[in-house]
Amino acid sequence: MRQLFLVVVVVSACTKAPVETPPPPKPKPAPASQDLQQLLTRELADSVGEEFIKLGTRQLKVEAAGPVQAKPDAARKFVEFNLPLGTQMPVQCFVYEAPIDAGATISRAIASVKDRLTVASLRLWAVEVVEGSPAAFVEVGYLVDSPEGKKGGQLKLAVFPDVPNPVFCLHDEPGYLKSFQRVATRLASVVARSTPQSGPVTTYRTVSVDTVQGRPVGFETVRFTKTDDGVRHISTLATLFLPRSPTEWMAQDQATISDLDADGFISARRVVAVTNGELQFNMLVTHNGGRLYTYAGTSSGKELAGTFKTKGARGFEGDVMFSHALRDELLTGKVKQLDVEQYIPDLTPIAPTVFVTRRSATGPRAVEMETAQLKIIATLDANGDSEATDVQLGPVSLHSERKFLQGAPE
Repeated sequence: MRQLFLVVVVVSACTKAPVETPPPPKPKPAPASQDLQQLLTRELADSVGEEFIKLGTRQLKVEAAGPVQAKPDAARKFVEFNLPLGTQMPVQCFVYEAPIDAGATISRAIASVKDRLTVASLRLWAVEVVEGSPAAFVEVGYLVDSPEGKKGGQLKLAVFPDVPNPVFCLHDEPGYLKSFQRVATRLASVVARSTPQSGPVTTYRTVSVDTVQGRPVGFETVRFTKTDDGVRHISTLATLFLPRSPTEWMAQDQATISDLDADGFISARRVVAVTNGELQFNMLVTHNGGRLYTYAGTSSGKELAGTFKTKGARGFEGDVMFSHALRDELLTGKVKQLDVEQYIPDLTPIAPTVFVTRRSATGPRAVEMETAQLKIIATLDANGDSEATDVQLGPVSLHSERKFLQGAPE
C-alpha cells in the first residue's frame, strides 16, 4: 500500500550527509526585457548531434553539439559534464556516485545564486518517469543587474535522484526548455541503462506523480527488495514542492525504509524528513516482540526515545498484509471497517497512528482512510495496492496517481 504521510519527500540514503551541489555559474547579463519573451520560446532541432563521454570504464553516447568536457571531482564524488548545444551556454550535468535528495538539491542550487540575482518566478513545470524512476524539471525566472539596468534570464534545472548514478543538470540561458529536458533526460537514461545492477533484487517498483489542480508538485517511488537470503525491505522515497509564493516554495524530502520479518510484519522502520535541505525528523522504531516497539531519534530538534505498544498482537502489519486485507476483506464486504495501525512520525513520533478504513461511495474499488488529522480517498488495483489517492492538506487538495508499475508486491 502506498505510504500515507502528510509530509512526503526524497532523502538520499536517509542517514547520509547531504550531497554537496555545485552552484550554477555566475549569470551573464540577460537580453533586454523587450526581447526576453521571444527568446523564451526558442527550441532546437530533435537532436543537436552525438558525442561520446567516459564515465568510469563506460563509453556512453550522449546528445551534444560538440566535444563534451568532463571534470571529475573525487572529493564531492561526482563527474561534471558540459554538453554544448551550439548556443551561448552549455548544459551542465553532474553524475553522482551516491544518492541525492531531489528537493534539497534543487533548493541548494537556487539558494546558491540568490546573492547574484533576484528570483522573479519559480515553478516545477514537469515530472516524468525516466528509466522507471522519477525526474523533476524546474524553471527559475530571474532578474540580474547590468550596466543597462535590470535584465531578465531563465535558469532551468533537472534532477534524476533515483536512477543508478543520480544526475543533476542545469542550463542558464533563455529558451530551449524542451531541448534542455531532452538532453538531460537522454544523459540520465544512458547512464542508468549502462550502470551494472548490484545489491538486493527489486521485486516490485512503482512511481506516482503528485498534482494540485492538475499541476505537478512532486512524486513518490516505492520499491520492494529482497536479499539473497530472503530478507525483504520496502523503501519509499518522495518529494513535494509546495509553493509559498510565486518566488518561494517548501521542498520536502522524505524517506521511509521498512524491514519485514518472515511473516510480513515490520521489524524495523526508519523515517527521515528534510525541508529545504534542513532535517525535520529522523526516527527509528524497532520491534521487540509481541506488541512492543522502541523508538529513538530526533524530531523538530528534540531527542526522543521510549517504547509503545500496538493493538495488534504481533505489531505493525507490512504493506502487503494491509493490501491483502483491503482486497480480501474490505472490498469483498466480509468486514465493513478495518482499523490499521501505522507508524507515521509526521503525525506522532511516539505512538502508533490508527487509520479507520472503510469502503467509499466514490468508486467500486475506492476506500477512505481517516485519522483525527486527515482523510484519504484511495482507488485500489487488483492486488489491493493504490492506483490513486486524494488527500486534503489544509486548503490544498493533493492528488497522486501511479504512472509506473513493475513486478508484483510479495
